[in-house]
Amino acid sequence: MLSLLSFLADPLPKETPLTSFDVTNTAAGNPMQNFGYAVAAYGVMWFLLLLFLVFSRRKQGAMEARMTELEQALVKAQTLSNAAPIDQPFE
Repeated sequence: MLSLLSFLADPLPKETPLTSFDVTNTAAGNPMQNFGYAVAAYGVMWFLLLLFLVFSRRKQGAMEARMTELEQALVKAQTLSNAAPIDQPFE
C-alpha cells in the first residue's frame, strides 16, 4: 500500500526514460542502427517481385500453349466440315 501511495504522489521519478533524452540511444543518433533490417526488407521485396514475375511468366506460357491448341482444333474442325478457310491467322 505504501508503494501505491508513493506512486500516486510522484508517478514518474526524475530519472525515467520518459523525462530524460539521450541522443545516442535513438535511431536518429545512429542512422546505421537499423541498416541490416532495411537491407533484409528490400531483399525480401525483390525476392517476392522476382517470384511473382516467374510465376506470371509460367502462367502466361501455359495460356499461350492452350491458345495454340484451341487454334489448331478450330482449323481442324473447319477443314473437317469443309467450311471456308479463315482469312486471318489467329494472333
